[in-house]
Amino acid sequence: MSPQDDKCRIKIWDTAGQERYRNLTSSFFKDADGAIIVFDLTNHETFLNVKDWINGFYKMKGKELPMVIVGNKLDLCETNDSGEANVECDNQRAVNPDLARQLATDYGITYFETSAKADLGVRDLMDHIFAKTLEYKKKKLAEEDQSLPKPFPLKASRHSEIG
Repeated sequence: MSPQDDKCRIKIWDTAGQERYRNLTSSFFKDADGAIIVFDLTNHETFLNVKDWINGFYKMKGKELPMVIVGNKLDLCETNDSGEANVECDNQRAVNPDLARQLATDYGITYFETSAKADLGVRDLMDHIFAKTLEYKKKKLAEEDQSLPKPFPLKASRHSEIG
């Protein structure tokens, strides 16, 4: 990718927050140009790990890294307009949406709620993080380009042959 391009290759790594991947996280962090931090809306313990993930990225990449917080499994806890659980869902929500939004606000990060299973909110999430990551990558490449030494201009000259 160059600063003039609007296309780039995206690699997404899913560690599923599992402890066995903790020793690999520094290699994920150092090459990251964006982060999607996902927790399970039906499991409050997964929400408690969100701060650790954010702080890990901040420590390795700084606060400029594009990042989003995502509460997933919305299909299990969707509510209707009056705030009541939809008849077709189990309403297993364990994380208060206001608490999640406040955490995102505290860190200056955008918050999404999605259902990967029901394809709810996934497109908006991906469009957002891809746009932010592309903007971040372009800025980073432009800064790197500015820091590189400029080529020394050479004058064309003719060499005579000694014969």
